[in-house]
Amino acid sequence: MKGPVTPEKHASLQDYSDRLGDDFADQLVLSACRHPFERIVSAYFSPHKWIVRASDGSYVSEEPYWDEKRLETLLKIRYQRPLTEYLTTDKGFHKPDLLIRHENYEETLRGATQRLGIPLSAAERIPRRNASAATQDLKKRILSSKELRDRMESFYSVDMANFGYDSYPIPG
Repeated sequence: MKGPVTPEKHASLQDYSDRLGDDFADQLVLSACRHPFERIVSAYFSPHKWIVRASDGSYVSEEPYWDEKRLETLLKIRYQRPLTEYLTTDKGFHKPDLLIRHENYEETLRGATQRLGIPLSAAERIPRRNASAATQDLKKRILSSKELRDRMESFYSVDMANFGYDSYPIPG
């Protein structure tokens, strides 16, 4: 969402620092995080990435599939960069004041809304967006790849460290 201080949907703290100047230091920083391996698999299967134009000009959902080349393209897109990059200004990494973790979403969201003085009933009505286009079986198969996990954890090593993530457990 864009606004007078938000230049684009995935704005960085540096963007806000540039626009707010001295007032930036007075702002509370809230962010959400997710294990980097889950994050990239989720982004890969984001439903809008599977919408294609049909021969009649309409738009239809393509059946999701796994393709390493498609993943490599995704990794080059700005909003798939490490979360740490979004939380870094010319003064360095800025640990968020409030952090909503995917793995314990309800608990960390409740803590954030309490600190911000937002009624819990408002947080409970937050709709779910971007539900995966992939089946649970397909995602499970991808998340079972030790080789892919190791590559993604290496690519996102700075996030692994800054957000305290251990290596993603591979079933089996």
